[in-house]
Amino acid sequence: IWLALSTLKSIATSEGSLYLYCCAGFALYFCITHSIVAPIALASSSKILAQKSASLIKAEDQLVIYDNFRSSLPYYLNVERPVWVVWSGHRDSIMESYYIVEKRSQPAARYGKALITFEEFAELRKTTKRNLLVFVKKKNIPHLLGKSDTRASTILDFGDYVLMSIADSDRGRTGSPRG
Repeated sequence: IWLALSTLKSIATSEGSLYLYCCAGFALYFCITHSIVAPIALASSSKILAQKSASLIKAEDQLVIYDNFRSSLPYYLNVERPVWVVWSGHRDSIMESYYIVEKRSQPAARYGKALITFEEFAELRKTTKRNLLVFVKKKNIPHLLGKSDTRASTILDFGDYVLMSIADSDRGRTGSPRG
């Protein structure tokens, strides 16, 4: 409509009127896109997920993001230690970065590895003394639990994502069976 009105010679008689139509068109565009983009941005942000899960996380817990990185989640959780990011080891990018895949950069040595493959995670699960709290997409839960003797309980259900507490039976932790 804006384009059609601006091209009519009877309405667009001067540069000033074209300027006003352009300003009105952009204002209309921003008003319409804001009402569409704001709910989408809020739904894709990790802020609400972090707010709901922050009270469930203790300082001694090890946070894990399993096979799907939510870029703002570590920021909103305000954690002191690195979050373990578990991935296949075969993608072109991880955490939305090609550099990390290429260089396999890790945090300071005192914290240990943060970027972990599925196989490494399966081994670390057996040896770690910390409670593992895993942010995982619901569709990836079967892969996370696998065929091992793992006990898991869902702590928080947030749409496509859940926060789970997992424990291997040989660590002697409590939790509901594969839950």
